[in-house]
Amino acid sequence: MSTRGFVSALAVAFGVGLIPVAAGAAPSDWITKPSGEQVSAVYPKLATALQIAGRVMLRCGVMPTGLLQSCTVAAEAPKGLGFGDAALTLSGYFRMSPNTGSPTGDGENGVRIPLNFKLPPPDAERPSLSAPTSPEALAEARRLTGALRLDQGFEQSMTEGFMRQRTDAGVDQSVWLEGFADLLVAARSVGPDRLEMMAGAIAARVSATDLKAAADYFLSPAGQAYLDHAVDLRTHNRTADGEAGHLAAVEGRRIFCANRDCASGTSPQADGTSWLEVPAKAQIEAVRPVLAKMFYIPGYADIACGQAVSGVPRECRVAEEHPAGLGFGPAALELAGYFREDPKGPRPKGMRVIFPAPALSSPPPRSAPPTTRAYGLARQLVQIEGLVDALVQRDERLSHEFLDKPLSGVAPDTQLEAQRAVRAGTLAMAAAAVDSRARADVEVLGEQAVQARLAFVQSPANQAILNYDRGAYDDRLLAGRYFNQLIASIAREASIARERFCAQRDCSSDLAGPKGPARPGP
Repeated sequence: MSTRGFVSALAVAFGVGLIPVAAGAAPSDWITKPSGEQVSAVYPKLATALQIAGRVMLRCGVMPTGLLQSCTVAAEAPKGLGFGDAALTLSGYFRMSPNTGSPTGDGENGVRIPLNFKLPPPDAERPSLSAPTSPEALAEARRLTGALRLDQGFEQSMTEGFMRQRTDAGVDQSVWLEGFADLLVAARSVGPDRLEMMAGAIAARVSATDLKAAADYFLSPAGQAYLDHAVDLRTHNRTADGEAGHLAAVEGRRIFCANRDCASGTSPQADGTSWLEVPAKAQIEAVRPVLAKMFYIPGYADIACGQAVSGVPRECRVAEEHPAGLGFGPAALELAGYFREDPKGPRPKGMRVIFPAPALSSPPPRSAPPTTRAYGLARQLVQIEGLVDALVQRDERLSHEFLDKPLSGVAPDTQLEAQRAVRAGTLAMAAAAVDSRARADVEVLGEQAVQARLAFVQSPANQAILNYDRGAYDDRLLAGRYFNQLIASIAREASIARERFCAQRDCSSDLAGPKGPARPGP
């Protein structure tokens, strides 16, 4: 088992109880409001890691269509952690019943909206199951966790993950780094207890014989070489998987567009100056057809409408769409309510909604696979480890999620063609990923280390540990004291970091809002 296995399992546990959720219910005059996923996407990352809640009071104008405009942060708590900027981002997802705004106190038509950012309560403890651990197994499990350098792995993964992220909007870089430093101190303080917990958990599931074989491998020169270069291989594979994913998109688009015109031939929107309001880019992107997203296809649709009511078009229909049959027409109809006529201008003849798509460049040429023995062993290793298979299964799950249900404006035969194209792209991605990973293993590790690792991953010891690793966070296998210990250690780590971080600043979410009544929050 690799460091990646243990660390990825721990990363799953870190997500338990830490996913931000939206708070409260929408009042009757809210037509739309941010979803839990949208709140989670903008919840300040540093505040999430430190488990800090926040509260913001927004002050917004309300358009006749019910959309919010000119929003400002009237108050936020705590300050400086990005809650205000997150709330402003969420304001674009709100829509009220038209003409429900009320004076805000300075003569403007608008509302004050309190937004709560809070984290869900921790998971409840699970009932303990008897899991007797032999002293021999526990001793070998400690050897294994030591050989895997898990203490370094936890810290390295944490540092890489934190540094890959951009600083939250509204958070000064010095505050961001200070928060990370506090999280790192906290992680080190609970590290020994967490390692002991991991050793105990695996010793309760894997025999002393298998644990000894695994520890012996990772303490050998070949095993240490693998661990020495684990970060380099992980970085290479991350890049290679991205390139393989790009190849999948190119191949899928090539096959899907082979017998149809996938060029939009778009032109500037007719009568654009006649519209007082038009859909924002984010609103257009939110309804872009599924096939257009999958195959990077741009398109447009012309919409014809009857007499407008209060400037908003009514009784709309699709006059033309291109490319046809991919869902651009129904998508454009969803946006009709975001157009508004200018009462002082000429009545528009119609509306054109343009759906742009990012350019899809050709992948770089690939050389022929090597014919050496080392490369052959490395291909076996990559295939047995199953990481590429996991990528394929992930893409196939996503494909089924979007293509197994009827798509508006798309014929069933077209959806079947799309499924075949996605499958072909996925197979091309898998072949490229296997080739790239095998080349990297040979180049970085060398033939002897590859051969030794191949022998280990095929051994009963590795299979036993993999079976533990794959099911370790399943309710049936890690029920009881080890799961509860892990959750407790995560909570303790966040508590230590939060106490250090908040010693020099006010982390309270108490909010003294503006004077006067506020509209109920979402």
